Amino acid sequence: MKYESYNTGRRAVFFPEITPIIKILIIANSIVFGFSYISQGINIFFLKNFSLIPNMITTKFQIWRLVTYMFLHADFMHILFNMLFLWWFGSELEKIWGPKLFLKYYFITGILGGAFHLVQPNSPIPVIGASAAVMGILLAYGLKWPNRTVLLWFVLPVKMKWVVLFSVIIAFIGAVDFSHGSGIAHLAHLGGMVVGFIYLNYNRLIWKIKDRQYNKQKQKKKNSFKIINGKGPDLNDFFDDDDNDNNYTVH
Repeated sequence: MKYESYNTGRRAVFFPEITPIIKILIIANSIVFGFSYISQGINIFFLKNFSLIPNMITTKFQIWRLVTYMFLHADFMHILFNMLFLWWFGSELEKIWGPKLFLKYYFITGILGGAFHLVQPNSPIPVIGASAAVMGILLAYGLKWPNRTVLLWFVLPVKMKWVVLFSVIIAFIGAVDFSHGSGIAHLAHLGGMVVGFIYLNYNRLIWKIKDRQYNKQKQKKKNSFKIINGKGPDLNDFFDDDDNDNNYTVH
């Protein structure tokens, strides 16, 4: 992706190179979209058999829907903005991660983000779109380059960290109020970002949890025993290892 200087940061120019995996994903989504709108019958067939319908997963174990729903879109504007966001924010991530890791991240956030809809296990309402994976990519881009500036709605210059925060808030509010049925898969949006954050930070989070647990156990031992001839074993150096905790990056 190309950038221009903009105040103290850099501004993204939304005509980046289309990287190989993103090109494949855009072509695949476009082909499925084209087939689904050849006729109403084909569209209904795709929705009936390949959309994410929670009660079909929980009662009939049709788990392929957690993958295939990502390639279905409601209308032209739906697929247009999903593919644009995938292109704009995914290109540089694919360059620094490589195709395999990028594709892995795309499907992990898309599949597990969509699985958030299983909190409504009896719902017969189909969910479609690549939005969970796209929101995961948006989050990763914002974590990697929080101070880069984008033009919100092509007009308002905003730093990526605020775009991500705004997206999280909107998705959370929509997910909490999902019972009213806005027609937007807010649970999938929120799920994609939550899964993406956990995936990108799991190593750091795991070591912090272990460190906290160890410190609690150590404090209990101090309260129960008096150590003679030495201070006893200490694993702080292990849990504070730079490679496992403090020194981490998005990629």
